[in-house]
Amino acid sequence: HPLSVTTSKDGIDFNTYFLNVHDETPPMRYGGGNKDGGGAQYVRGIIPGNGTPPDGAMWLTFSSNKEDIFVARVPVPIRGTVDKDVNDNFDKMIPGGDITNWNIYSGLWNPVKVVKEGNNNFLRLQDKDPYDYAKAVRVFPEATHIQVSFQIRPNRVKKGDLEIEVLNYKGQRPVRIKVDGSSGKIEANFGRKMVNVRSYKAGEWLDFKLNVNTRTKTYSFKINNKQVAEQASFADTLSNKNDPYPSKFKTPTVERIVFRTGKYRMKDFSRYGYEKNDFLKNVPDVPNPDEPLANAVFDIDNFRTVTLKN
Repeated sequence: HPLSVTTSKDGIDFNTYFLNVHDETPPMRYGGGNKDGGGAQYVRGIIPGNGTPPDGAMWLTFSSNKEDIFVARVPVPIRGTVDKDVNDNFDKMIPGGDITNWNIYSGLWNPVKVVKEGNNNFLRLQDKDPYDYAKAVRVFPEATHIQVSFQIRPNRVKKGDLEIEVLNYKGQRPVRIKVDGSSGKIEANFGRKMVNVRSYKAGEWLDFKLNVNTRTKTYSFKINNKQVAEQASFADTLSNKNDPYPSKFKTPTVERIVFRTGKYRMKDFSRYGYEKNDFLKNVPDVPNPDEPLANAVFDIDNFRTVTLKN
């Protein structure tokens, strides 16, 4: 864990940084012998006799937790950084087709798809899975100061939350926002404390604008052009120590955003935590693993970034 990929120009020296193909570890839902650890296992790719994929991408299949079977499509050439500011309105993407330049984590009960409504296309995250979530990640230019804007349309479902986080290359999360389906409130971090900043109505489009500055270690946040957080402190202290790949910045940066219909879970990689896993022998299933929840739906549109100078 995680399932990652690196590339080489000559097939001998693989000297590029690792990029995650599958970094998720949903809880193990069913007991059973020898289910040690989580994440992607039994990885298989295209081999002679399988044929050549018509889109030129790299296709992989694997098991997650020895329970679900996943398929990953990795576009070629493989790249992990973005040089130009982003302007995604999804209108040129085919509904139900590839979601260009986004990294998605999608399942039968937590699908991520481009949807068409009238003349408008947008990205839709749905989630009725009691133990997993939907996730969409967009990489933007590495920067010390950047403005990120997008539109969100949430519905109201108990236990149907959307968490939005701005990250650096290590996955540290200085900016954290939560659209709470139970309370109808929007929360934002002030330091490590989450604070209610606004209520919302189900089905309304909301304009979000973030201004993130890693030099001052603060961010500002507007909803529908109204300031709800100004110069709020980061939740995480960013660090460039042990940087695995060269950066043109001495100051820590941010480089991507994640939209996720569930809580952050990347600190604990199994149902029982580190040093407590006894291969799940004689352990019962989690409660009601095959009973769907009410479907939570979150729509995302008009995602844009503007790199700013300090």
